[in-house]
Amino acid sequence: MIIGNEIKKNKFLKYTLIVIWVIFLYLLLKIPFIKVLFKVTLISLFLSYIIKPVYISMIDRGVKKYLAALILVFLLVFFSVVWIIILIPSLLNETNSIGEILNNLFSYINNFLNNIQVMQNNYLFNNIIKKIYGISSKVTENMIFSIMSLGQNILTYLVIPIFIYYFLIDGETFINSILFFFSSKKRKIIKKIAKNIDIVLSKYILSQVVLSFIISILSFFVLIVYGINNALLLSIFNGIFNIIPYFGPILGAIPAIVVAFLTSSHKGIWITVWLMLIQQIEGNLISPKIIGESVDIHPLLVVILLIIGGEISGFMGMILAIPMAVVIKVIIQDIDYYFY
Repeated sequence: MIIGNEIKKNKFLKYTLIVIWVIFLYLLLKIPFIKVLFKVTLISLFLSYIIKPVYISMIDRGVKKYLAALILVFLLVFFSVVWIIILIPSLLNETNSIGEILNNLFSYINNFLNNIQVMQNNYLFNNIIKKIYGISSKVTENMIFSIMSLGQNILTYLVIPIFIYYFLIDGETFINSILFFFSSKKRKIIKKIAKNIDIVLSKYILSQVVLSFIISILSFFVLIVYGINNALLLSIFNGIFNIIPYFGPILGAIPAIVVAFLTSSHKGIWITVWLMLIQQIEGNLISPKIIGESVDIHPLLVVILLIIGGEISGFMGMILAIPMAVVIKVIIQDIDYYFY
């Protein structure tokens, strides 16, 4: 009985400490400098995990680790710059028509609702319509500003390749320096935990990148076949939002469906069907094969983490929330296994 109470006490203490740490990190991330540093670190880790399999393969083939890391970081920067040079002008051209599309959408909604007699003289309704028009007129300007504002943070983003380089070559050294403060027995356990985190996180990140790419390509193909405007922007938007669990795929598909319906109801229906079919194939066939059960997290916890991630760092926070949850899950499971 005493032993049972002691175990319960230890577990309660463990979970209390976890909650305290989460609250502490949340408050710490409210500091602007810490928030930026945390974001840059997570993005760097994310990208380093994407290229890590190639890095390991190069080392196995006899390439020095410093040279392998340098080559991969250079290629990553090179292709990123080329992609931006090609993509940004295309996105800017496509965003020019988005404001017009939204105006057409709101005009359609306005005309539809005006046919309802009850709404015609409704003061609240008229104010809502005015607000909607005001918002729609600024959408294009805001989207272009968001793209161009990337340049304001150029110095911050220039640090990312440096972080990636050192994460690749000194990742193990960094872990060993932390292990110095622990006993020999605990070092072995922490190394096992770190290895488990590395395996699960690598699998998750690579799988999400592959899935996002597949969704973008399939969406682009469907939109092009049906002659939908802004196909590139809409397909990229859909692919990126697919990374966010549950409501991400829905939010990602909505813009393409709206634009399709504004083109014609026939196209709108077919685009809706095809995008739903793509999501079903991804969710039921592709995703389970690629991801498996290794990142299984309770849906309620996922939603809470997405809200917290969004509060801390907006859209990027929502993307990075689940990888962080994967890490925390592995740590808790391994601590339970090795220490309790």
